[in-house]
Amino acid sequence: MTFETNRYSVPVEQAHRSLFLRAFVDRVEVTDGTHLVACHPRSYGREEDLLNPLHYLPLLKQRPAALDYAKPLQHWPHPPVLDQYLAALRRTRLPQRAATLQFLEVLELVRAYPLQEVAEAVARALAAGSLGAETVSYLLRHQGKAVLGRSTTVLREAPPCPAVQARDLGQYDLLLRR
Repeated sequence: MTFETNRYSVPVEQAHRSLFLRAFVDRVEVTDGTHLVACHPRSYGREEDLLNPLHYLPLLKQRPAALDYAKPLQHWPHPPVLDQYLAALRRTRLPQRAATLQFLEVLELVRAYPLQEVAEAVARALAAGSLGAETVSYLLRHQGKAVLGRSTTVLREAPPCPAVQARDLGQYDLLLRR
């Protein structure tokens, strides 16, 4: 969506719909009339692109080979551990496409969790040597809990067994005689 010569991204699902733009001093909000679709910091420059990489994830999932050339990701300020994670995925036995799709699934987690928390989970997954997007998702769901690692295993004592009472087995003998 263009406003005062600057281009603001919207999710690809909303690309060809009628949308409303509301400009504030500090931000630009795009709505569909009832729901907020996108929000960007307002730019007072000229001919600038303000792109949210999350808006483009569905397109990148369709064409994962375009990831390295995607303009929204090239200028996105993100923790370096995400680049390390992508490089580690590409060094595995996974085909290039599958590794890129795993990375995009991890980026999708930024919709539900803050970027910094996703980066911390990615760092923990890298340290554990488990690179799947499922691992990162698991680590995010179990934040603050000790998971993935031998040193984090907590063994608890089993509860005591209840005392077993002695039974009179003569009752079975009575049944067998009948």
